[in-house]
Amino acid sequence: MRKKKTLEAGLQDASNIINQWKQEYSESGYGLCLLHAAALCSELGIVAPEWVGEGLRKGFSDYLNHSARDIGEALDIARPKRYNQSASKFARDNGYKIFMRVKQLHFFERKSIGESLFEEVGNEFCISGSKIRDLYYSAEREYKKIATQIGIKWPDDGFREMFTGNAVDPQDMKKLQNKSNKNVMK
Repeated sequence: MRKKKTLEAGLQDASNIINQWKQEYSESGYGLCLLHAAALCSELGIVAPEWVGEGLRKGFSDYLNHSARDIGEALDIARPKRYNQSASKFARDNGYKIFMRVKQLHFFERKSIGESLFEEVGNEFCISGSKIRDLYYSAEREYKKIATQIGIKWPDDGFREMFTGNAVDPQDMKKLQNKSNKNVMK
């Protein structure tokens, strides 16, 4: 019975996320929402909503009919002009680690979150403190957004409780980390 409730809760979470992507897609036409929704549905083994299929069909049709130069243009998913692949991979692979390291030092060693802490963490990761700062705040924005999507409380107290072993469900943090690893930080 517990497994069924967990599955139902997971599908409800997925449905909420897909609905948010649908809203973003309908407001902006941003094709990455289509791909996110299609990938999530595929991963869960569920049928994608009609809007996903219709959007992908339209983009593919635009590509085949030469209305767009490439599939990225057809789906409106081009990389930003100054896109740096190695920096983006580094942010994807290390953003969570950097974010959590800053939080650990903040809560365990009572260090205030600021330039000196970013420099310290930068020395650990062999990159500048300003880059650590940028990655930290980017990760924080992303994790707040994800936490809201999957229904996790986000105050700093939640991190204090997590680090001291109280109140925060470890599954919530696992969901947050897994979800963040699937999102490419911008």
